[in-house]
Formats: sequence, structure tokens, C-alpha cells
Amino acid sequence: MQAASPTMATHSFEIEVSLSGSYSPGCPAWGGSRFEPPINPPEDARIDDIDIEDIGVISASRKDGRIVWTTTSILKGVDRKSEAYRQIVSNLLEMIEAEATEALFERAA
Repeated sequence: MQAASPTMATHSFEIEVSLSGSYSPGCPAWGGSRFEPPINPPEDARIDDIDIEDIGVISASRKDGRIVWTTTSILKGVDRKSEAYRQIVSNLLEMIEAEATEALFERAA
């Protein structure tokens, strides 16, 4: 009998990231007078404190001839206070920061 040999494969899938953040609408320049420039410069709208609330795997199945999409959390049972979790979230946010900010701006508008 031959010994079993290790086998490797790759499986790709789509994930959905649920985000949260604090929206600040910004404000125009203010202060000063009609003859003097504003004391306080304008502030652009911004999103602060972006965080990941959940990460889920998206899958499709057929039911009654229709495609049904479901999202299954991959964070079930994960200690969200652990250093490993915080590092994973930090790495993921670093990769998707621009898209996350844009998505939160769209929700806030």
C-alpha cells in the first residue's frame, strides 16, 4: 500500500464586508467679517473611525428555479478583541480603504 501524499488546491470565493464609520459633513469657512477673511477655513466632508462589522462569504443556490444569494459570516465564534482579529481587520481595511470610504460616503448622502 502506498503512503498518502499531501495535495494542495486553491478555491476562490467572493466576500462581503459590512462597514461602519463616523460621517462629518464638513462646513464652509466662517468667522471674520464682510471686510476680513474667514477666521476658520472650510472643512471637507469626511469619514472617520472606519471599522469592519462583519465579513461574510457570498454563495448562490437555486431554489424554485431562481438564484438565491446568501451571505454567511466567517466571524462567527471569533474573539473580536484578540490581537489576531484586530490585525486581520487592519490588513483588510488597508487593502480596501478607498472603496470603504466611498461606500460609506454614498450611504451617508
